Amino acid sequence: MWPCLKRKNKGATKWLNSTTFIASRHNDSPLLIPHFIPCADHQLVLLAPHHFTAYWHIYSNESLMQHIKKPLTKQSAKRLFNFTLSELTSPQPTKLTYMIENSCHEVLGLVGLTLPEKPNGSAEIGVMILPQWQRQKVAHQAKQSLIATAFERMDLRHIYAHCEVTNIAANRANQKLGFDLDDSFHDPKKGTEIKVWKISRPDSK
Repeated sequence: MWPCLKRKNKGATKWLNSTTFIASRHNDSPLLIPHFIPCADHQLVLLAPHHFTAYWHIYSNESLMQHIKKPLTKQSAKRLFNFTLSELTSPQPTKLTYMIENSCHEVLGLVGLTLPEKPNGSAEIGVMILPQWQRQKVAHQAKQSLIATAFERMDLRHIYAHCEVTNIAANRANQKLGFDLDDSFHDPKKGTEIKVWKISRPDSK
């Protein structure tokens, strides 16, 4: 059996079954959050306490962090991990993180959504795949499955992706997933241009 995340804040959610709960978002329709999302060759598993070691290995990897920020120390990764977990118990979560696991429960990477504090039907998607699992369609399948779930079950209408202009592989991957270039801006902290990609639910274009 796949492990389930035990929720502490019962008031923030309503259990539907062993794999789904609802976060009651204020002034917006409920956010249906599945614990598990199937992909073609693996499964997305909602972040849980036992995932910390894999989470730290991802955020401390220099090659994965080169387009994000400096690799995290174990202490910094733990703080971010605890914050991300706490968001899952919020009545209005702003971060949903899924670990990508194969049938042997090996973690291949992670994929997640960042939602605005004031719900507006949109979210930003991001993915990080460990080097040994890259170029095996893991990122493509994970993002494809999470986007489909966000549109079909979370009532989201638009998904955005931000990529540095120099991250050619990520920009090409967004195009293959059906994203359209929506905007671009200069990030003064990184000193580089950021491309903003957008994909919309068919009935929201």
